[in-house]
Amino acid sequence: MTVPIKQALSKALAEALEKALGVRIPQEEIEPYFEVPREEKFGDISSNIVLRVAKEHKKSPRVLAQEVHSYLEPLLKSGDLKGRIAKTAVEGPGFINFYVSTQEIAQSALE
Repeated sequence: MTVPIKQALSKALAEALEKALGVRIPQEEIEPYFEVPREEKFGDISSNIVLRVAKEHKKSPRVLAQEVHSYLEPLLKSGDLKGRIAKTAVEGPGFINFYVSTQEIAQSALE
């Protein structure tokens, strides 16, 4: 059975944030920070968790988002997320946007 994409993304973001900050943030605390962007050009799923975390750790949200993104990229190509995310991008002040793959969309339609 496939792990729900939100759960898999939360796990990957938790791992990437831990590498970037040296502090563990529980996966459950990351899940509420996902949303569907208002505009299609910003992807299918967006997370603003970096904006919240950056403030707590006195870091620039944009710089932290780029660092988290660099750790996130390899995680998206393996494990529960392999083939499910087509691309990601850092946008605005520190949003991380995810573009779901056509494979994931097709799989979801069949479930």
